[in-house]
Amino acid sequence: MLDKLYAVARAVALIVAIAGAFVVVPYATLLLVVLGIVAGVGISSEHTTTVMITALVLAGGSKVVEAIPQVGVGLGGVLSSIGTAYMAAALTAIVVGIAMRTKSEWIK
Repeated sequence: MLDKLYAVARAVALIVAIAGAFVVVPYATLLLVVLGIVAGVGISSEHTTTVMITALVLAGGSKVVEAIPQVGVGLGGVLSSIGTAYMAAALTAIVVGIAMRTKSEWIK
């Protein structure tokens, strides 16, 4: 059941990121962060590294893409917005991982 919630959060984040390139989405950044947090709770330990690398690449790569004539600014905005959600998900996965390790160390 929760897997569907995490998937919906990721899908809505993508929709908000893409829509934000064409229209003004009120509180878009806050919405992307909240959706990223929800999706981040469901990240398995095997995928944490992938999500972290994706977040970093999107954060840096979105600026590079902006140099493309005609479409760069819009595409860079979409990638930057997706990066915001991924960064929130990565940070959440890190915090969840720390909590799980701490819990396993104290409860043996």
